[in-house]
Amino acid sequence: MHSDRSQPVRVVPDASVLVKTFRPEQGSEEAVSMLDMSGRGEIILVLPALALEEALNVARRELGVPEARVVWTAFLETESPVIGIDDVVVQTALDVCELYGCTFYDAVAPAVAQLAGATLWSGDRRAHGRIPGVVLVG
Repeated sequence: MHSDRSQPVRVVPDASVLVKTFRPEQGSEEAVSMLDMSGRGEIILVLPALALEEALNVARRELGVPEARVVWTAFLETESPVIGIDDVVVQTALDVCELYGCTFYDAVAPAVAQLAGATLWSGDRRAHGRIPGVVLVG
């Protein structure tokens, strides 16, 4: 995904992609591959805190608390920076809302990607299909 002379590509997965790492569904192989590429240093994951919260809630609801802890540990093992909400993220997300007509929740990952100079990976064509450069998973 990157040449030997360049830095690894930065990738921001949204919640739908994070869920695909532990729930078998269309796009799961790509999502698990994303984690593997991160582990090999081929990409740098940048994780929006909101996407992690959403994914962990799905893990808790569908798999139970013990398995949600396993999922959390897997995300921690990527050693990825976690980007929380601050004024810059909120203002950028609101710009994304205005530009693409999406919800604030759906605007956070593209905002983080924009701020991090990263590629957005999403499994949500409806919310993110019009975002330039998005990689649609599944």
